[in-house]
Amino acid sequence: MPYVSLKDKLFQEVQFGEKVPAGAIKGGGTQGDDIYYIGRSKKGEIGKYNLLKGKVNDLWCHDEGRSRSDNEILVLPADGTMTYKWEAYKRGNPLPPDAFHAGWNKKDGALYVGKAKGSIGKMTTSNGKTSGNMHDLWIDLVGCATTGHILTITEKKIETKIIDTVEFEIKPFLLSLFEFDNNTDTPVQHDILDVIGFTEKKLDSPGDIHSVQIAMDVADDYAVPYGFIIKPKDTTNSIWTGTNSQELSTTKTAQANLEFPGNTKTEHYRWALRFKGGQVASLVGSTVIISEGKNFEGKTKEELEQEAGIAVLESWDGGYEEF
Repeated sequence: MPYVSLKDKLFQEVQFGEKVPAGAIKGGGTQGDDIYYIGRSKKGEIGKYNLLKGKVNDLWCHDEGRSRSDNEILVLPADGTMTYKWEAYKRGNPLPPDAFHAGWNKKDGALYVGKAKGSIGKMTTSNGKTSGNMHDLWIDLVGCATTGHILTITEKKIETKIIDTVEFEIKPFLLSLFEFDNNTDTPVQHDILDVIGFTEKKLDSPGDIHSVQIAMDVADDYAVPYGFIIKPKDTTNSIWTGTNSQELSTTKTAQANLEFPGNTKTEHYRWALRFKGGQVASLVGSTVIISEGKNFEGKTKEELEQEAGIAVLESWDGGYEEF
């Protein structure tokens, strides 16, 4: 039977002032900051959490510096299925077995967890991929270390049975981007932020963000752990574009300039899917414009959604985007 790794689900969201979750891994500390825990920023950089009166305080990363919200902390499950160990690190040596691949960001590529001089930071690889050797260990206020320790996590292998059902139906819908009722004679322009991918990962400014965790959650909900592909059930008259688990591993936020004609209420929409776990993914393709309640063909939003047909989610071995 296939082996399904659980390591990609160890980071969980945490907020300033919350109690440190049971199972959070201690990685060092100083007298001033008490104890350090392993954290990850919303952009994927690895860093250290310190405490304030025994509660979660700030996340400190080498490049991003100090941040306080919308970040994650590394937590091992309470059922004993995983154990951790700090192995020796020296720049240029191969990654040890079970080195914990903690994430990815655009600047560094694949990231691991390292510690040196009593503090925690991000470890890069020689080629930016998981196939590289151990490279630099970057720690806030410390700089670059070339020796220290790297985090390894060992898990018990869990045999899982893949169910026979590999096809699920989802109804696409039109996700509202922006609407404006222009009561003047003059066209008005507005800059908006558009998102392709999981809407909960939409950024406050243009950019890409790692969303493989959410894609894996969707795959788990549909019992297709190796990935999925989504396509129209009837491809002859499809008015929206399909996607897959690799594409959804990255969510893209972009700025768009929209024009709203005078004396007209204009609405902009994007085709989207809502999964059984509540996740919403907006799809690649042209936006849908509704003026005074109808599109250029004279169809209402409700009529377009009715004509959209059905999306089929199927098991797919394409997996997720590799970093």
